[in-house]
Amino acid sequence: MLRVAIYARISADDGTALGVGRQVEDCLERITKDGLDLVHEPYVDNDVSATSGKRRPQFEALIESVERHELDAVVCYAGDRFVRRLGEWADVIELFGGTRTSLLCCQSPDLEMATANGRMVAGVLASMAAGETSRLSERVVREKLARARAGKPNGSMRSFGYNADGSINDVEGPIVREMVDRVIAGESIRSIVLDLELRKVPTIKGGTWRGPTVRVMLMSAKISGQREHTPKPSQFAPTGTPKRSNGLGQIVADGIWDGIITPGETARLREILGDPARRTQRGGRYLLTGIMICGSCMKPMNSHSDQRDGRKYQCIKIPGTGKCGRRSIAAEPSDAFIRDVVLSAIYQGGNPRRFAQPVVVSIDAYAAQRSGLDAERKSAAARYGAGAIDDDTFDTENARIKDAIRRLDVRYSSTAPTSLLGSLPRSLSAARSQWDEWHVDKQRSVLRAAIQELVLLPRRHVGVNRYDATRLQISWQRGLENV
Repeated sequence: MLRVAIYARISADDGTALGVGRQVEDCLERITKDGLDLVHEPYVDNDVSATSGKRRPQFEALIESVERHELDAVVCYAGDRFVRRLGEWADVIELFGGTRTSLLCCQSPDLEMATANGRMVAGVLASMAAGETSRLSERVVREKLARARAGKPNGSMRSFGYNADGSINDVEGPIVREMVDRVIAGESIRSIVLDLELRKVPTIKGGTWRGPTVRVMLMSAKISGQREHTPKPSQFAPTGTPKRSNGLGQIVADGIWDGIITPGETARLREILGDPARRTQRGGRYLLTGIMICGSCMKPMNSHSDQRDGRKYQCIKIPGTGKCGRRSIAAEPSDAFIRDVVLSAIYQGGNPRRFAQPVVVSIDAYAAQRSGLDAERKSAAARYGAGAIDDDTFDTENARIKDAIRRLDVRYSSTAPTSLLGSLPRSLSAARSQWDEWHVDKQRSVLRAAIQELVLLPRRHVGVNRYDATRLQISWQRGLENV
């Protein structure tokens, strides 16, 4: 009597395991009919694809039994339930042939691997199964692409910011809008996650937020009412590399749902959050780092400490950067002064101030201009690498482009909506008391929302080291010009 074991597998299960259950029933009928000896409990991989490359624990255990010569045959529903990938079929044919193990199938021909003819038939059937898998995959890909081009959602519409019917959630939608504004204003994802946790804002599953979750959500085209599609590598160039934008799918159509933000804002978010430098460089550790600008060279200032003067903001002269190294000011009193001035300006009238909606630079125009400047920078780098321009020319062009980008960022930030201010406490006293509890990135975002430019002017009296807050010249955002 042949010693046999059952193997059953299904790629997608609805949670009831009925699919593999029916396979096992058919295999048991075959064993009873043929008078075979079932020597092991059925090996079952439920809800596991045979083509994805993922591990199939029960399949691996069955193979180990065959290697130990514990089985004379394996009973399965059909050959493609056992193995689909052509490479795996070759391994199975070699193993089963060496151990003289048969594959008995309920809905496809039996495969006697011990004979040359049986191995040949198994190879042909394996090729046919692989071909059918490829054709099925192509049909699925085409259907998904057609659905995407029609603007239809990929699965459930329920996600943070949206109800199940695709309408914008009254509570979550404004929070998504707030997160977008805060990122564009320069706040880090980590700071936003900490703030959501502090405010006890749950995910749609009731859990706590994580940085990668927020990043993917904000880079998704869904929140701007657009449909994106992540294609298979075979749909593209011979390299097999999918054409993606900052690690996400291609935007192929307008969605059939409303957007919480604009398409231009999605482009800007993908540019900000997809920047590789953002993954390796932390935001400013101190409040005014990179926000305060030297009044002589108009370059961002850094925080610097020494034993004599303590921490200060200083223009540090670095060759090739255009920094002059001429200006410095004590850090702690500057932080306190700017904090108090900005909070007082925001809370004029008793409530947080909101700035004007974009009127100078629209987000779409901003994204186009920023992309053009980025292209110029890459072109200059390419020409320099090819030896077409010398060091001085490259430094000049690079400095010009960086300055143009900075000025464009200032122009955009002066017109960007700042709903992030809506999350601030309702009173000035509460904001002052909570300020030190906020992450430095949130503090910096509040400053950017209020200040268009902060310039450090030269000392009025040379040789006098007394702190002078009047050296800090503030240009306010729209709506705060009269502060």
